[in-house]
Parts: sequence; structure tokens; C-alpha cells
Amino acid sequence: MKYATLSASVLGLSALAAHADTEITETAPPPQWTLEQPELMNVDGSDPGTSTDFVAAIERLSIKPTDTTSITLTCQTVRRNGELEDTRLNVGFDLDTNAEVFLSRMSVRKVSGKVRIGDETTSYGFQWNVKTQAYVPFDRRLARRIFNAGVRGDEVAFIRSGDTKMSIDLPEMNEDFRTFARGCPALKQ
Repeated sequence: MKYATLSASVLGLSALAAHADTEITETAPPPQWTLEQPELMNVDGSDPGTSTDFVAAIERLSIKPTDTTSITLTCQTVRRNGELEDTRLNVGFDLDTNAEVFLSRMSVRKVSGKVRIGDETTSYGFQWNVKTQAYVPFDRRLARRIFNAGVRGDEVAFIRSGDTKMSIDLPEMNEDFRTFARGCPALKQ
């Protein structure tokens, strides 16, 4: 009787261990494009208190979830008196902030880097913004190149000082990506 109880408890432990192994092998969901809630800003600059000078709308499309890095496409539109005045498509490379701690002493720092899209590598100038924790290129054409790479599902790499800081296989287009593409006037220019 003593041995039967012992072997039953051993069998129970091995079943528990087998069950624990199956839980460990679960994987995180694959990264996907995620459209964030739009931001609206009423700007009252030249005549404080009388009327709104213009309204700025900002939409962000990011890759989530990722371990520590991501790419964010931003569509900004400015309307004055209801008329579209300006629209811009921007991109930000959101890197692991722990790796970039040394840059945090300055609010904005200019750096040079390279971006590899597929097999093509190009040099760009960037600014590191501590508030947004992202590298933003000075050349706005890079945002459209990243968007087009998103359409194709290319790999994108960000390289600074000869060290690859980020390498992401862009996820397939999803409904959030298509909604961003339809709603961003900068992509229609």
C-alpha cells in the first residue's frame, strides 16, 4: 500500500512536469501593425484667447508587440479654417531606451545612421528625441520608403556607428495598416 501511494504520487509529479513543459513552449503573438487613437490639438498662437489658429491631427501606426524596439509611422495634418493646410508622413525608430541611456543628457541630439530596406542601405541624418524615445530622420522621404516596405513586408534595419540597433521583418498588412493608408492625406500626394 505504501508503495502504491508513492508510485501514484511520482506518476502525478511526472504528469505535472509534462504539463509544465507544454506551457513553457507557448509563444508570444507575432508582431502586427497597430493603429493608435488619433490626437487632436487646437493651437491658439497669434491671437491668444480669441480663436483657434489651426487644428493639428496626429495618427500613429506602430508595430506591436515587440520586445524592445519598434517602428512608428506618423501622419500629421494641419487644418486652418477647416481647410487642409499641411500634411506630413514621418517615421520614428523606437529603440531600446536602456541601450540609449547615454543620450538622455540632451533633449535632442543629431546623429548619423544607415537604414537597410531589403538589400539596399542608405545613409541618413537623424535626431534622437528623449521625450519620444525615437530616432527621427531629417529626410521625410524615408517615411514613404518605410511605408512601401510595409506594403511589401520587407526587412528593415537601423544601423548606427556600424552596429545594427534594430532589425525587424515588417509584418503583413492588416486592417489597421489599410485604415492608416486610406486616412493619411500625405500618402495621396
